[in-house]
Amino acid sequence: MEGDRCYLALEAIRQTVGGNMTLWKGRPELLWLRYLWATREKDYNRARYSRLDQAEVRETLAYTRHTLEALVAAPGDWTPEERDIAALVLSWAEAAKGGMPREREAWQRAGISLVDHANGSAELYFQSLAGPPGPEEAAVSLLIRMHGAVGQYLQGEISPESGTLPFTAPGELSQLEALCQGAGFPFSRFCRVLALVSRCVLAGVSPSLAEQHREVCRTIARGGLLPPLSPGERALRLCGGKGAVLLSSRAEELLQGRDLWYADGVLRAMGPVRGGAFLDVLAASLPREEPVRACSRAPGMPAASEWALRERTVAALSLWRPGRMLSLKSLQDRLYFYSSAGERRTDHCILAMAERAGETGVFRPTSHLDFSFSRSGEGAELALETALTPTGEAIDRFYQTLVEADITHNRAILAVFDLLGYRPDIFARVGNEDQYLESMNRAADDKRRLLAFLRDGDRVLDVGPGGGVLLDLVAGEYPHCTLAGVDVSAEVCQRLSQRVQAEGLPWQVIHRDFLALRPEEAGQFDAILFCSIIHEIFSYGEYQGRRFNKAVIPRIIENAVGLLRPGGRIIIRDGVASAENPMVRLRFLDPQLEELARDYLRQFRGFPLQAQLPGELGEEHRYRMPQNSAMELLYTITWGKEALPFEVEEWYGYYTLADWRALGEGLPGVRLVYSTQYLQPGYPEHLAGRVELSGDTGEPVPFPDSNLIVVFEKEET
Repeated sequence: MEGDRCYLALEAIRQTVGGNMTLWKGRPELLWLRYLWATREKDYNRARYSRLDQAEVRETLAYTRHTLEALVAAPGDWTPEERDIAALVLSWAEAAKGGMPREREAWQRAGISLVDHANGSAELYFQSLAGPPGPEEAAVSLLIRMHGAVGQYLQGEISPESGTLPFTAPGELSQLEALCQGAGFPFSRFCRVLALVSRCVLAGVSPSLAEQHREVCRTIARGGLLPPLSPGERALRLCGGKGAVLLSSRAEELLQGRDLWYADGVLRAMGPVRGGAFLDVLAASLPREEPVRACSRAPGMPAASEWALRERTVAALSLWRPGRMLSLKSLQDRLYFYSSAGERRTDHCILAMAERAGETGVFRPTSHLDFSFSRSGEGAELALETALTPTGEAIDRFYQTLVEADITHNRAILAVFDLLGYRPDIFARVGNEDQYLESMNRAADDKRRLLAFLRDGDRVLDVGPGGGVLLDLVAGEYPHCTLAGVDVSAEVCQRLSQRVQAEGLPWQVIHRDFLALRPEEAGQFDAILFCSIIHEIFSYGEYQGRRFNKAVIPRIIENAVGLLRPGGRIIIRDGVASAENPMVRLRFLDPQLEELARDYLRQFRGFPLQAQLPGELGEEHRYRMPQNSAMELLYTITWGKEALPFEVEEWYGYYTLADWRALGEGLPGVRLVYSTQYLQPGYPEHLAGRVELSGDTGEPVPFPDSNLIVVFEKEET
């Protein structure tokens, strides 16, 4: 054990942390430890830690220790030689993230990359050697360069054409095998060590992550091929694996030919809709360069077919370089900050600034944010650099100050954005538009209920189409329908129009207030869909000078009737209030959910909720209120904290089923043909174990209905 390289590395870390500052003197094999210990760089990845206290002191050194500990525990039939080589690779893998400021400046002057830290670390390892590298040292340098490639592949950061991970293309893999043969290092051993290193790198992030992807590591260990990721699959992974990412041809070309470092942190903050638009602007903004090389060989390297004729030299292996990469670290670092309580927050002010800087289709400096590109690594490494102007820095500091304050200050944040022109209109949510549209799209199964009232060949208008999920459902079920969407929000119309253009969809997008829409400008329809949108018109629109005016409901239906052909249908899915409204009691079991509930009760604008708090009831975590108030509360806080500033502005259950029936009887030329109410699937499962609902005398009661569907039909003339 005492001669084991991994054990020796861990022991050296332990002694250094314990205060032994002379351990590495005269020992060049421990220079990696001095670099990581002495650095002043704060190089933790903000996108990885939801709380600042999760990031350890000297995070890079702590991460290196975790990977070495994972090597000690790694299961499998690894030989001692393979474990020793893996320990050497893991020790040096992050070295270029360390170093004192003067050292780092010297490294840059010497051409050592600090953008691609894997390449930089390999160069530092070479510098530590007492003599010319042999086959094993050359293999170690290449393994250091590749140490994080599997994790980057899994996240979507690596292009299948770049050669950064040769295990995604037969030609690249054959070239790697030839490189190993040229250096006299067994290719089978290289594959096994890379698989072991990759497993430990994944385990350094999360042991469960390593276990989840063990088959990927096994494939590499036997020299097998991994499936290359298409541009769409890469984009989906970078955005967090949720929603559809709409890619232009330029964005697809970018993803096909370049590695994107730190892109996952950027694109997850943006979401799939903004993320696709960002990639398009990024691709259009790249500086001109030589065409993409077909493989990752360094300039002047012979083609793969020539390797059989080449002398077996170590230089052959050390010539390998990764493919073209683009680092977004500068932008990612700006997109996250930590509150005084240590919670990570997304900086939506920076997101808005970045979107404004790219609104012409390419990134251009604004009065708030500057963009530039820097090159390194023989020009193959490109970094997007961002810098706030003094004005932009002041605005962002003000934004962060408001976020630090009580959640009610989100209204002040929106006011700042409106002042700067960052919101297209007052209906755009700014901070969570993409997440909101994605959440709406997740309700697709419930929205599918509405399709039963349509007929193939209908001309259908979707009021408030959001991300287009309902239009998708209609098109899939009724391919001969003619589809249109109308929305008062410029933000929604812009996003939907981008999708229509990108996918070549035959949909009409109308930017208009529905109440002002007339047949002469939109034509007539066979069906008009109101899917969870009437409550928003009722909540946000000022009808007759005030919000939450129930007089707008019949006005909406009257306007819809005017847009219908005879026999046409108005199909409504929305919230529902209970005709009976008994007192109920809530007991919160989840502290975070209870905190959201308190914020909601304090800020809700729709109607008096008449809630009694725990202090009034003399029982912790217990609340008493009418059932309709409980419905509004419970089904709103499930949307999460970021949505709360907007959801408190919306009254969801504004009508009972009886109110809709009465409305149908009172409007001329229309009749009610269907009505029902129900509890939307998903709410009980989401709230289970987090809150208990009981009657006023303590008996358990079911969660109240959340939704209704009503269908009106225009009478034939």
